[in-house]
Amino acid sequence: MLAAASGADMEAVRALQRIERLRNSTPDISQQPVSPKSATNTPQPKSTSPLPRNTPSNPKPITPKSSTTYSPSPVINLSRRKVIQTVGVVVTAVAGFGTVISSISSLSEHWEFYSGKTSTSKMKTFPFQTAKVDAKGNVISRPKLQGKQFVEDLGNGVTLEMVQIPGGTFMMGSPPTEKDRGSDESPQRQVKVSGFFMGKYEVTQAQYQAIMEKNPSHFKGENQPVEQVSWDDAVEFCKKLSEKTGRKYKLPSEAEWEYACRAGTETPFYFGETITPELVNYNGDYPYGAAPKGKGLGETTNVGIFPANPFGLCDMCGNVYEWCQDVYNKNYQGAPEDRSAWLNSKDNNIKLLRGGSWITDARNLRSASCRDFARENRFNYVGFRVVAGA
Repeated sequence: MLAAASGADMEAVRALQRIERLRNSTPDISQQPVSPKSATNTPQPKSTSPLPRNTPSNPKPITPKSSTTYSPSPVINLSRRKVIQTVGVVVTAVAGFGTVISSISSLSEHWEFYSGKTSTSKMKTFPFQTAKVDAKGNVISRPKLQGKQFVEDLGNGVTLEMVQIPGGTFMMGSPPTEKDRGSDESPQRQVKVSGFFMGKYEVTQAQYQAIMEKNPSHFKGENQPVEQVSWDDAVEFCKKLSEKTGRKYKLPSEAEWEYACRAGTETPFYFGETITPELVNYNGDYPYGAAPKGKGLGETTNVGIFPANPFGLCDMCGNVYEWCQDVYNKNYQGAPEDRSAWLNSKDNNIKLLRGGSWITDARNLRSASCRDFARENRFNYVGFRVVAGA
């Protein structure tokens, strides 16, 4: 549908000015983190149980720098109807150059930028392979699946792949019969999750460098996950990423994280009843269930070298722990029943980690396992990944 402009230049200018006023009038601040305390250079994190029992290695943290307080930037939140009503169906004439005619599809692209939503035309299908194991960790199949994603360009050849996670319901937490479960994984409850997008990989050092202009990691490698980042460092990354792309990014809520990790599975791990070092980066000296011992790597690896889960997400267990938006609570009594973050606790400075790491034993890589962790801690087994709205 096309139409010619009828006013000329000044009408065009006035229409665009109205858009700008609307853009600046509807802030939507999604996250207001508290100014962090400065981390100390102690050998162990300020946490009740940041590392599993039987963990033999002593990580090598660096002396952290204090984070700074910030105010999240406004995120534009205009409806398609409002933009179209303001602009009209077309954009206008330019003096001296004749009439410029614009289509509705062009207008839609502007709306996508303002609203932070993704057009289906920008979604691409990608193939991936996952794995299924028996109780002893033997691979019994390697299904080939497909997912959908969009890609953010961060500049200088660095990109961020965001996988579409379909909505649904799932049982969050672990059943009473699950081996090595913790009391903070109960009571198990049904949670309804609307669709969203999640990073295919943990945020890499190249991506962190592109946004934050620094790399605090102990294990260096552009495609290895960034680590030695505090919760507030991760939140600041999301803020700056949102500013750069025009899309709202944040840390995942715990419900979003577990739903995406499970990817429709109900077993302790998304591969099945157990895992092995051939499928996941963790401390193979401490296996789970009937799986045999294996050799751990003792450090982080490049993201994406192990099979993905059934949603196409890589390293959802192992490599590095991942920060969640939530505060830590000792159980799920009173927890939200949707994908929203749980932001109230006795100590709001204690946040949540999920997924386990290269240094942890297998039981702490289960889909339901969670760890409390002080928000200011920076260690070489802790990183994060990001999510965006559907």
